Amino acid sequence: MEPTVVDVEVVERGRQAWQMRACGALVTAVFLAGIVGLTIVSPGRSWTPAQQLARVRQFVQDARTAHFTGTSTWQAGTISGQVGHRIEHSTRAEGVLALPNGSHWTEDMGDSATETIVLPDAMFVRDADSTASLAGEQWKQYPREQRKSAAPSPVGSGSPEPGVISEVGGVFSAFGAPLEFSGMFDRIKDLRRVSPQVIVGTLDVASLPDFPDGEPVPTVTVEVESDTVGRLLRILTTATGTMTAEAPDTANSGDEKFMARSETRFTHWGVPVDVSAPSAGNVDKTPDVDEEGLAAFSAAPILVPGALPTAYQLTDGSVSEPGDAGDCPEADLTYGDPSQSPADPAAVSSDINVTITPANCDQSAIDGGDPITVAGHPGHIARAKNSDEEPSVTVEIVIGATRMSVDSDLPEAELIAALRTIVPFDLAKQRIATAQSPT
Repeated sequence: MEPTVVDVEVVERGRQAWQMRACGALVTAVFLAGIVGLTIVSPGRSWTPAQQLARVRQFVQDARTAHFTGTSTWQAGTISGQVGHRIEHSTRAEGVLALPNGSHWTEDMGDSATETIVLPDAMFVRDADSTASLAGEQWKQYPREQRKSAAPSPVGSGSPEPGVISEVGGVFSAFGAPLEFSGMFDRIKDLRRVSPQVIVGTLDVASLPDFPDGEPVPTVTVEVESDTVGRLLRILTTATGTMTAEAPDTANSGDEKFMARSETRFTHWGVPVDVSAPSAGNVDKTPDVDEEGLAAFSAAPILVPGALPTAYQLTDGSVSEPGDAGDCPEADLTYGDPSQSPADPAAVSSDINVTITPANCDQSAIDGGDPITVAGHPGHIARAKNSDEEPSVTVEIVIGATRMSVDSDLPEAELIAALRTIVPFDLAKQRIATAQSPT
């Protein structure tokens, strides 16, 4: 019997998606990556579970291409005895992979769909309301290791999101970057056989490099099925655990149990597949900048720092209506050096973030702060620490009809230097960071 969906409130979607990715993408890649240190026995001998994985590894390494289909389901709900809700997300996917660096697949979330192409040095994504509508949408191009919105969206949200490639597109992103997880096999414990063709083990989730500190550790099992020659037929991952839903002052706060299940089946190993970039004329190379929205924003004049460092470009730009991001209409812009790699999550961000709201809309970014004069305009400055306990600075000034809030983890003197002058935002004069064409 299908579980009843009582409610569909948002409950820390990024965390849900991370758990789902740990269950699926990371584990799937283990078996498609190089499983080192295992020896292959002759067909005449009985295989141990480790030897069966070695056979799978050798087969995949030789075949390199395959078709796949998959289903993923996420279920979560408040712990028994608490007032709350229950949610469920399901997706279906199909596509092809060309190891070690290519894949092309579509993912159907029911009320939305996503198509993704992963190449060695670029990634292309397009979204639509349905799989049938995808062909009419423009592709968005991202660098291989980066895509805007580092917190991944939930399964069924309509758009996979990175940080790292492992978080893009759920389970199936692993097909684009299997070598990144070549050491993951060391974290599969208690490998055992459950049938002549199926072996199962437990993933040591807490030891994964990207596992957030302080998070409850889920239980993740991995099941691998292959035939008598080592052909990979199926991977099933199941994760169960508890997470904390952060929804203050609502009935949806508190601990929640979750279950994530992801099954992928493989066919047509070794058959040639086409994994290539879309035509250049159908690709948006600035997917994180909403040029049309910024040009149409009329709630207040958009103002920006006029003395940005030479290497800085507009890397992100969006607008929102009242109620989307706060009580005011808002324009948000981020300037940074696109040559800086986001690979090190511990590195201090050098971005400068600008938020524009109408001056008569009381939505201040600073509670108190110290007086300061910036580019001849009085304002306030707040000094604090970010989530990594590194210094962070926020400056807010009101110029005419515009409230301008600027924040950065840069040293205070460098941020103030960038604000020596403040100029009107001119879209035509912006240097916008663009994705490089794949080679």
